[in-house]
Amino acid sequence: MKKKLILLLGAVAALAAMGGFAIASHPGDGSVQIAVWQSASEPSQLHLSTRVEGGGWATGAPLTLEQKGDSGRYLRSEIVSVEVPPPSPYEPVAVGATATARMQGADGADMGTVTIEQGPHGLIIQANVHGLTEGGHGFHIHAIGSCEPDFKAAGGHLDLDGRSHGARVGEGSHTGDLPNIYAGPEGVARADAFTDGATLDGHAPHTLFDADGSAIVIHAGPDDYVDIASAGARVACGVIQLDS
Repeated sequence: MKKKLILLLGAVAALAAMGGFAIASHPGDGSVQIAVWQSASEPSQLHLSTRVEGGGWATGAPLTLEQKGDSGRYLRSEIVSVEVPPPSPYEPVAVGATATARMQGADGADMGTVTIEQGPHGLIIQANVHGLTEGGHGFHIHAIGSCEPDFKAAGGHLDLDGRSHGARVGEGSHTGDLPNIYAGPEGVARADAFTDGATLDGHAPHTLFDADGSAIVIHAGPDDYVDIASAGARVACGVIQLDS
């Protein structure tokens, strides 16, 4: 449940006057941070954001300030109430933390594992899977941590930046777009990939562990890095779970 934070706006607004920015901790609760800013282009609007330290920011509707005479200055003093987002249920993770997706086929058969390790600059992803057809296969992080009742439950590709699919597309690729993996004649594929677009840290805005989690999906054919449908059907899926 979100908790409410009461603050004296007049004092805080003075810190952010004339296009400025201020950040402070709530007295008596150092874990709650308050950010206040006033845009130079919209000086009559005062913005307040709050967060539990280490968590995400929540920003409410802007407050309208009153202009005082011809001075060009704005002022408004009152008590306001703003909501603070709850802290993440996940503990921050350190470099070396791992997560695992246990891959299964549409019939529930075991198809190996994908392990994800938190590195200092991103995630190291290692696939060790079997039961595939020979050749290339699309390999992606999907936006929802579910493979039930079918693999469509995993949603689309994880997309934290509002980009288009495909490494060959000018706008840049989805966060969840990874290089194809390739299976030999016996259907075994082992591959390493790296992404700096996501983290295992549940406190970060680009975490794999948001409210609905995320999953790894392997497709029937290779991704051409342009057309999101090019890799075909989803043949394996595994929910990403943080290792204890």
